[in-house]
Amino acid sequence: ASHIGRNLCIEILEYFDRIGFTRRDGNTRYVRTEKKNIFSR
Repeated sequence: ASHIGRNLCIEILEYFDRIGFTRRDGNTRYVRTEKKNIFSR
C-alpha cells in the first residue's frame, strides 16, 4: 500500500492528465506511450 490518501491520489492523477502523462476516458486512465506527449509541454 502507498499510505497516501484518496484526495492526494486524485490530485496526482489529475496533474498527470494535465501534463499529458495520462489520458482520462470516463473513469479509466491510460498512460500515454508516445514520447512526444510525455516529455513535451
